[in-house]
Amino acid sequence: MTRHASAPGHPPLPPPVRAPSGLRRHGWLAVLVVGAALFYAVVRTMVGTDNPNFVPSAILLGAAVTPAALVAFVYGRRLPYRVSRRRSPPRPCSAA
Repeated sequence: MTRHASAPGHPPLPPPVRAPSGLRRHGWLAVLVVGAALFYAVVRTMVGTDNPNFVPSAILLGAAVTPAALVAFVYGRRLPYRVSRRRSPPRPCSAA
């Protein structure tokens, strides 16, 4: 793949995006499995001891595992994006 040189006065082009490895690409599964195992352990402990003090722990784990898995999923995708430095001219507002 040939890369074009950037124009004078502009910052250099970013390096090409590499494909993520299998471990990083599927890391969200590990986050989800570990979180589900911890949640199961907390629930079984709560039921086994009849101790309601474990309820906040179960709620916290349930509320944190899914967003953490989503962040790991998005991080593993390495979605290509490009932000242009050029600004578009402002559009005039039309009064009705």
